[in-house]
Amino acid sequence: MEIDSKQPKCEHPNEGTRRSIQEAIDAGQPSPTVKTLRMTEIVECPVVFQTRSPVAWQSTLHVKELAEELRGGKPLDAVTVFWAGRCWLLIDGHHRMAAYREAAWRKAIPVKVFKGSLDQAIGHPLSVNRKAQLRMGSEEKSNAAWRVTCTTNLSPEELQDVSGRSRRTIFYMMGARKKLAEDGFPLDTIAYWSWARAWSESKGEAYETKEWDDSEVEKQARELAAKMTKLFGERLRRQPQIVGRALEIWNPSIPGMLAEEWMDRLEEEVLREHGYVRHIHVSDYNKLFGGAPEHSPEEQSERGYMVEDF
Repeated sequence: MEIDSKQPKCEHPNEGTRRSIQEAIDAGQPSPTVKTLRMTEIVECPVVFQTRSPVAWQSTLHVKELAEELRGGKPLDAVTVFWAGRCWLLIDGHHRMAAYREAAWRKAIPVKVFKGSLDQAIGHPLSVNRKAQLRMGSEEKSNAAWRVTCTTNLSPEELQDVSGRSRRTIFYMMGARKKLAEDGFPLDTIAYWSWARAWSESKGEAYETKEWDDSEVEKQARELAAKMTKLFGERLRRQPQIVGRALEIWNPSIPGMLAEEWMDRLEEEVLREHGYVRHIHVSDYNKLFGGAPEHSPEEQSERGYMVEDF
């Protein structure tokens, strides 16, 4: 999820961005000593420093929970900033910053200043988020480690330390980076591939993600359900909590994917139940769902309704 922000952001995450940050550091002033900053003094550059890639529902929920904490008037834990010669860049705490905006925070924000090189600053959020309350699944950790491998010159030992990935995996990543670069792929492109894709492409294997149409999904789902019934009988139906937890252990991203799918269905059912087959006033939508619509006008039209301020 790309966290919404009214603050200035860096542009496309290419080598030019990283180079411009380094040039600003080299040509800029020494780091001031600060313990708090105003929101407008912190520049967000998530494409460089945000290693997290949780599904949308996780980010949205996490931001709302943090914003609720702010209602008591006390700030959240300090965000981490990095002096880039002429401005403060946010390197860890993007969800906290989004929560400050959600809560319309007007006070100073506690900060911790990261001391180190730009490469170390890019790797720092991954190291911190390995222990974050918003858990990183194994796939997300690998994708983040791959990104840091491509966007920094950290040593294998440093990469292993910040990512928590095995030494063997780090060497595989460094080998894949070298092979893909030799094959002519720009680092600023492959850095934002998944590790699974990068590994396949580096071995000369085509990486494809199969997209199923609705009829094929239904067919495959019914076949799987039949196999599960044959294997487990009625036990699964009587123990949904255990089934849900087992699915999460098997693949940590499944609960979020299911939540998004089922929320879409629920939204359509509620709109039809209230008679909003074509148009719904934005205020009525807010009352029904507790917030503004996430779908674009085109997506709304596909679902058979339109949120309007008529």
